[in-house]
Amino acid sequence: MELDPKFNLMLFPLNEKQKRIYLASEAVQIGYGGISKVSNLSGVSRVVITKGIKELTKLKSEPTSSSRKQG
Repeated sequence: MELDPKFNLMLFPLNEKQKRIYLASEAVQIGYGGISKVSNLSGVSRVVITKGIKELTKLKSEPTSSSRKQG
């Protein structure tokens, strides 16, 4: 199965965690059936996308912190 061009472009530079979170955000945005649709288009398993949704939910509930040093 060939990747959807959008996913092929977006997934290439991302590490595994970033891929999960990106695909999870796409699935959540679609709504009902989003996990299956994103899984089919990206070639990534539904289990991985579901794990990404859990990580995304956790990120949304944590206070944001900067990745840059102070000063």
